[in-house]
Amino acid sequence: MRGQVGSQSCSQCGSTWVLGGQSILGSGASVQKTFLLSSAHSKVNVTLELLATGYWDWEQFKVFVDDALVFTSNSVGYCCQELVSTYCYSGDTPTPLRFSFITNHNSTLLKLNITTTLNEDASNEAFGVKRVSLKPLDG
Repeated sequence: MRGQVGSQSCSQCGSTWVLGGQSILGSGASVQKTFLLSSAHSKVNVTLELLATGYWDWEQFKVFVDDALVFTSNSVGYCCQELVSTYCYSGDTPTPLRFSFITNHNSTLLKLNITTTLNEDASNEAFGVKRVSLKPLDG
């Protein structure tokens, strides 16, 4: 993780545990990991379950594979029908946002970097990573 607040790396929001989360990952933060993929492939299906906590005001998740931007989410907001944000202090158990996409990739190593366009402190706007799934695909 880069840009996290403090030394804590995981948090619990209701009954959901995530890497990062409220008061940990906010503006300028990112989560990065390099994965070893065992099979030959030309594409990879990436599925993410991410948590948006606090008062997101139409910000986005951005996902990079091997330093190339491959996915930008729709804007996440906190009003009206777009309500997905929650504070974790009240014991709420939010529903993670699920994103799935296919991108070109043919190396045995895949560097995944998840960040956002958040512009406020992690105590007001934050994100967490609940699950990452990578599935190599043939051409």
